[in-house]
Amino acid sequence: MLRRLVTAALVALCLMGAVAVGASGTATARAGVGARIVGPDHGAANPADWPFVALQYIQMGARTSLCGGSVVSSRWVLTAAHCVDDVQASAVSLYPGAYTRSNPGPPQVPDSALLFPAYSSESRSGDFALLRLPSATSARPVAIPAPSDDAAIAAAQAAGSAAQVAGWGLTTCTPDPSDPYSCSPTDATATTLQSVTGGVPLITDTACNGFYPGDFIATTMICAGNAPASNPSLRNDACSGDSGGPLTGAVNGRSVLVGVTSWGFLCGEPDYPGVFGRVTAARDWLCDTVTSPTAIGATGGRNSVTVTWTPDTSTCGWRDPQVKVTASPGGATATAALSAGSVTFSGLPRATAYSFSASVVSSSGAQPPAATASGSTSSLPDACTQTFYQQGARTWRNQAAPNGTSAVRVLSRIRVYDDPESWCRTSLTFIFREKRTQKRLSQLPGSTLGYRTLTGRDFSAPVVSWPTTKEFRFEGSDPTGLGRKDARLVLVSYLKRTRGMPAQSNIELVVVRRIPTNPAQAASDTNPLFAQKNSFGTAVGWATVS
Repeated sequence: MLRRLVTAALVALCLMGAVAVGASGTATARAGVGARIVGPDHGAANPADWPFVALQYIQMGARTSLCGGSVVSSRWVLTAAHCVDDVQASAVSLYPGAYTRSNPGPPQVPDSALLFPAYSSESRSGDFALLRLPSATSARPVAIPAPSDDAAIAAAQAAGSAAQVAGWGLTTCTPDPSDPYSCSPTDATATTLQSVTGGVPLITDTACNGFYPGDFIATTMICAGNAPASNPSLRNDACSGDSGGPLTGAVNGRSVLVGVTSWGFLCGEPDYPGVFGRVTAARDWLCDTVTSPTAIGATGGRNSVTVTWTPDTSTCGWRDPQVKVTASPGGATATAALSAGSVTFSGLPRATAYSFSASVVSSSGAQPPAATASGSTSSLPDACTQTFYQQGARTWRNQAAPNGTSAVRVLSRIRVYDDPESWCRTSLTFIFREKRTQKRLSQLPGSTLGYRTLTGRDFSAPVVSWPTTKEFRFEGSDPTGLGRKDARLVLVSYLKRTRGMPAQSNIELVVVRRIPTNPAQAASDTNPLFAQKNSFGTAVGWATVS
């Protein structure tokens, strides 16, 4: 790659740029900035060591420029901002997981190109860009350094530990007679991915500032190289065409992406190491961008829609940004942590179509494209669910019914719990039976049923009917209060004592929930019993007659 000329204290520097290449692999023109692998120890890389590398071609008018990149998640490639600055995403062809330029596999044209918000084209500070793939790649992503890795990276710089660099850029850099700060147009790029045997040593920030006084910015840049190789007059380095490619290092027992190939003075020159974008400087922006949902779904309920996504918890597990979802029409918003995987919009009008967009709310300036989905609230109910359980103790005793019949008086308190989407008409049938014989016990006139909400308000006019002498039925819907999430029923029953009923007898109460087979009928206020069927019967307890 060609290096853009920078001046500081009259020191001319060349940024590693995107070198223009012809069909033969010879650098046919210089465009922008870039870098390549040069030096006496460069050679064909082991593809198993670089499954995440991406080959990148940028169409710039009649010229095609070369850069590298690193797959950082299934849909995102990290590269140098100077490779794609002022370039439409549609002009870029990406080959994730490529090894040879002659057979790189099918290209992917990114649907979005995002520059790091703090990128400066003048100083090359913040030289990062993210390209979003239109579909997921099978190339294995490289690990992003976590905050817990920062101390280890600093220690590796201090120790001069070896880092690894790879790319398809120039393999030699002969100074151009007409431009001594650029490589000759006759220098050739590599056809096979190149790396440096043994790697290139990391350099401390203080040492690098000594090589590039005034141009090196330690907060956003990191240096590597400049150690004598087998040929002491030439150092191993990245060069033109390698821009955007990876600089990796062994950190805390694993290989992580330490830098992005950015700039330097020519290539492999003594006392001029390669300069790379410091990945930790853009970590929050990178993480917020690549973990933002790329696809969402929307499932409608009666008066609600739930928007779901699959959270990316592997790329940046230490960071859990908020996801903001916006509904249209209306502009309602809901926010949840990325790891939550869903938000629910409640209180929406029924039978209404909505579109939803979702993306992270970033403190780092990330603005990834929003994921979108459509969903509608239901026009008809989908299901009715309801559960019952005993709320309190029942009392029982021998007592004459109001009509004078010899009876057993049973007081039952039952709690009814509806799901949050409860809307169905409530149709409950209470059946008493002698537990030992399972024989039903008739309820006598004078039995009553009331209910209250959890506010404690009692309703004195229960809705009751006796379809048979052996069943006691409650019918209710939202207007009666049982469409609430939680309610209590109080049932006072007079059960006729049958001949032979022992003085001590277990009486079992069974509650049957009835659900209409036709959802439209379930919501009907005019014919709630139409086409009903028994949903389940639950024995909620029993009493011992004394």
